[in-house]
Amino acid sequence: MKARRTATKAGPVAAGTDPSFAERLLTEVERWRGEGLISEELARAIAARYAPGRPSRLLRLIRLNLLVSAVAVVGAVTLGAGVILFVAANWDRASDWLTLALVGIAMIALYAGGFALRFHYRTYPQLGEALMLAGSLLYMAGVFLVAQMYNIPVASPELLLVGSLGALPIAYLGRAASVLLPALAAFAAWLVWRSGMGIADTLQSDVEIYVFVVAVGMLIIFACGLTGMAELHRRWGETSDFRAPYLIIATMGALAGLLFFTFGDFWHEVADNPPPGPPVPDVWLWTAAVGAVAALAASALTAREDADLRRAEAGAGAAVITVCAVAMYQPSWAGYAILFNIVYFAVALGVTARGYLEARSFDVYIGLLAIGVGLVVRYSDWFWDVLPRSAFFIAGGLVLLAVAGALERLRRRLMASWVAGEAGRAA
Repeated sequence: MKARRTATKAGPVAAGTDPSFAERLLTEVERWRGEGLISEELARAIAARYAPGRPSRLLRLIRLNLLVSAVAVVGAVTLGAGVILFVAANWDRASDWLTLALVGIAMIALYAGGFALRFHYRTYPQLGEALMLAGSLLYMAGVFLVAQMYNIPVASPELLLVGSLGALPIAYLGRAASVLLPALAAFAAWLVWRSGMGIADTLQSDVEIYVFVVAVGMLIIFACGLTGMAELHRRWGETSDFRAPYLIIATMGALAGLLFFTFGDFWHEVADNPPPGPPVPDVWLWTAAVGAVAALAASALTAREDADLRRAEAGAGAAVITVCAVAMYQPSWAGYAILFNIVYFAVALGVTARGYLEARSFDVYIGLLAIGVGLVVRYSDWFWDVLPRSAFFIAGGLVLLAVAGALERLRRRLMASWVAGEAGRAA
């Protein structure tokens, strides 16, 4: 009896001695990972625990799947760029109608081929998604080509909005998560650009530096809202695959905007050149702020299994939105640099913690990278004018090596405890 209990507790040994069990489990794990039910890291942990002698086949398939996706995306971007370059090279020799027909036919062919491979034949779903991505990129570039053709100013944020709104339905109808990345990026660029133009028109004066305050603040607010939208997509079942693109744009946008706000010289210049009156944001700023808070609140209120994490994330997002809103309304304070340095490193640590708790290696790597970039930027900002150039680079190199070693050690410890924890929960 004691030996039986020991064997049962051992788990991996007992499972690994049954070849048929291990083979069936690896097959199921491959299917679960392909359907997005489990992450790549969890698939590796299950394979290492229940089939320690034969996880290599699963790992090879996972890596091959990632390679196929990467090559397909690169091919889609290259194909779209080739069509655009061909149209641009023959711009003067072709009539407007011929140019429109060429872009339209190419776009429809890419969409049709993508939908056929992904849903009708179901033989090459990743290639089908890549074709839909190429079609969406061609459509977004075509918006600017058509605008130039009909003498519409191309330096207009509304063109980005048209491109984004045209690509979003393709992403959802085709269940193509990769199409969401350029669509959301274009929407974020439109919102930032439009907000900056709106505040400049409202104040009607030369307030270029304050326009950056509003534009970057809007980027951060929008990124916080995308975090809430990502969690809501995960709870809608069929759209759970779209959580990753929302989180990628949200994380990159928030960290980039906060890093911009950490520079003391920027806030000193804002304080020296305040806006001529109380800033009155236009409707887009209000809409973005209210929408971001609503998305965060909805994600927290609808959370179930991870309710505490979602509420903490929503609270942190609301705090960041509040800080940005105060900075946009009362920008004439040089101390914002210190405040946003604290917020930046807190968000970077939060992203790292979220990646560890949710078994998302992307968040762990991005969070650690953001911490390293923040430290390098602060070192350069503080010591560039103080130390001799040789001493600056020597000391900087030593600091970077020390930081890299510390971050690598932290990353290895996180990944080791993470895989061990996932393997224990899978038992």
